[in-house]
Amino acid sequence: MQNFIFNKKWLIYSSLLPLFFLNPLAAEDDGFFMGVSYQTSLAVQRVDNSGLNASQDASTYIRQNAIALESAAVPLAYYLEAMGQQTRVLMQMLCPDPSKRCLL
Repeated sequence: MQNFIFNKKWLIYSSLLPLFFLNPLAAEDDGFFMGVSYQTSLAVQRVDNSGLNASQDASTYIRQNAIALESAAVPLAYYLEAMGQQTRVLMQMLCPDPSKRCLL
C-alpha cells in the first residue's frame, strides 16, 4: 500500500513538472504566441470580411495613385474623383439592388 501511494505521488509530481519548464513559453511571458494567434485571427477575419477587404483595397488604390500624381497640377480633383469612384464600388457591394434594403 505504501508503494502505491508513493507511485501515485510520483506520477502526480512528474506530470506537473513539465508545466514548470514550459511556463516561459506562455503567451503572456514573451508575446510571440500571442502575436501569432493575433495575426492568425486577423487573417481569418480578413477572409471573412469582404467589406473590409474592399475598403482596404480602395485605400491602397488611392494611396498608390496619390504617390504617382503627387506632382499633378490639380491633385485635389484627382483625389475626389478617385474617392468617388471607390465609394461607388463600395456602395454597389452594400446595395446591389437599389430597390431593396442595403446591407449596412
